Amino acid sequence: MSAVLDFSFLSIVELEELSSKLEIVKPAKDGVESDQPRRVRAQCLRLCNNSIESIDTLPEVANAILKQPLSLRWIDLSFNEMTGLGEALSPFTEINVLYLHANKISSFKELKCLSGLTKLRSITLHGNPIAEKKSYRLYLIINLPALNQIDFSPITRQDRETAKTWAAANRRKEMA
Repeated sequence: MSAVLDFSFLSIVELEELSSKLEIVKPAKDGVESDQPRRVRAQCLRLCNNSIESIDTLPEVANAILKQPLSLRWIDLSFNEMTGLGEALSPFTEINVLYLHANKISSFKELKCLSGLTKLRSITLHGNPIAEKKSYRLYLIINLPALNQIDFSPITRQDRETAKTWAAANRRKEMA
């Protein structure tokens, strides 16, 4: 079982605060204490229930606090104040599970960066304005084909067929 680095419910606004919240000190070496925080080995990062508006600096911050930041498999950013993702998640190609529910994401454009996450199997976005869009689930199925689950609900064979039909119809509309 991999370690979970949990920063939930810490009133974090900026990701740069994570280093100060990580109260782990290097063990004494040669009898001399070090105040340099050590990097932690974790594959799961919980940043839920804070007030984070932007994750633009996530790659740099993860590199500062994690031994192997690109090995993250699960990131929980639920219950924050994010309106978009930018390209911050793009380097984390090993992500299997991504919780983004209860934020303020309202545009499909904000989810395009997720297309490079080919190992992503489960995503949550309920509680975001985007989840109210009629084609929300279909869009995710087409653009993130490795997904098995959206908002804790399994993707069925029928869901995939419906999504393919929807995508073909939209392509025809775009060409007309």
